[in-house]
Amino acid sequence: MIVDCGACSAQNFVSAERLAVRRNPPRCWECGRPLPIDAGDAAAGREALRETVRIDPESNGGTDGQ
Repeated sequence: MIVDCGACSAQNFVSAERLAVRRNPPRCWECGRPLPIDAGDAAAGREALRETVRIDPESNGGTDGQ
């Protein structure tokens, strides 16, 4: 899951395993502040990863060429 840091706007990758840890929230790699993610269990983390939309880099982004 990709999460934007609200403090510095850095993009952070957070794995399903990391989402499952409740003791310590994931932190931004750039500024070190806690990321705005609700920690859950491993199943919830895997479900969040399934919901991530993957965009084909060779697609036109869903536009009709306009």
